[in-house]
Amino acid sequence: MKPVLWYHPVSQRVRYDGAGLGRSWIPLYRKHEWVELTAEEINAIYVQHHNQFGECISGDWGYERDIEAKLKEKNNAG
Repeated sequence: MKPVLWYHPVSQRVRYDGAGLGRSWIPLYRKHEWVELTAEEINAIYVQHHNQFGECISGDWGYERDIEAKLKEKNNAG
């Protein structure tokens, strides 16, 4: 995600263009709203990792890590 503004804490100035600014300028980012997984997305990951009896078939952390990866993808936290 790219900064939308730069702020200088000493002068309290704000710039919209970060080109050529020194290290004392602080990049500011747009607030990002959290995007959750839908029930269908959670169910699809669950089915992929569990057998018909609900027992995990893909290892200790596969299910949890796939949910984490999907959330990062949807929230662009890559």
